[in-house]
Parts: sequence; structure tokens; C-alpha cells
Amino acid sequence: LDGVTGVQTCALPIFFGSSDAEGIIRLRLAPGTYQIQNVQKQGYNSTAQPQTVTIEEGKTQRLTATLQETPKVRGVVRDPDGAPVPGAAVRIMPAGYQDTTSDAEGRFEIAWDRRGYPMERAVFCVLARHEARNLAAVAELTEGVTTVDVKLEPGLVLAGRVADPNSKGIAGA
Repeated sequence: LDGVTGVQTCALPIFFGSSDAEGIIRLRLAPGTYQIQNVQKQGYNSTAQPQTVTIEEGKTQRLTATLQETPKVRGVVRDPDGAPVPGAAVRIMPAGYQDTTSDAEGRFEIAWDRRGYPMERAVFCVLARHEARNLAAVAELTEGVTTVDVKLEPGLVLAGRVADPNSKGIAGA
């Protein structure tokens, strides 16, 4: 569990802890029954079910959780002429929970795992954009895909206004 964050116990209150160099998390809790809901670290998945633990006065409870590295998609972002594009923003959609940027050779690597995503029929894709050059593209991801080349094309600019029911603009939307 090296570097793990976000351990949650019982519905209320919620406790968080981070593991040390040996992967050990130490939480000091009052005696009682707790439920471990989630053990997580970005780039890793836990397939464990919630665990219930009872803490007794003066005793230590030990639990074990195993994380697996999240599958990754790797690829290259290219411009319309096929040349690699450094500095392109890359995101998996519709999840959009992790972003990355293509390197000097246009390469990128991003975690992608559709397990647990609420929409079974969701169509996932890699969205790549280079705003300074006004280039954008999407490439569909299907189950088992681990590499993808994304060829950017000239992008479109979408402009709009976000307003409340009284037509007053809403800043920061």
C-alpha cells in the first residue's frame, strides 16, 4: 500500500490516512466497529469489498489490502501531417478523471479502466487537444485497447454563455 491515500472508515465520521514507506497506515480510533470502505491511490485499483473491523481498548487490529496497477493506454498525438505533437492535453472521456500531456515526441500514457464506471454502454475515447495550434481529435477506446495514435485536425471554437434563470451571467461555470 505504499503511498496509498483515501482510506475511509464508516459512513460518519470519515477518517483518512496515508501509508508510510513500508505501505503501513496507522489510524488511532476509539473503541467501536468501523467499516473500511475504500483503499485507493491514483493509478491503482482495489477490488476488495468493504471490511468491518471492531476496535477493542488496548488492542491493535491489522488489515491487509492489495492494490493492482490500473491498466494504461499509451499512444502518440500527431498533427495533420503526421508529425508528433508535444504539449497536447490528453484526457479519457467520458470519465475525465485523469489528464496528461504529450511529451516532446508526442507520446502519452494515461490510466484507463472502465470497471466500476456506471454506464455499461458508455463509449470511451481519448480526447487530445493542442489549443495553441487549434488542433483537436478523439479516438475511440474499446475493451482491451492499450495503444492508440491520435491524429489531430483543425479544431472548432465553441462560444456560449452560462446564465441563471434570470439571464444573469454565472462566473466560473
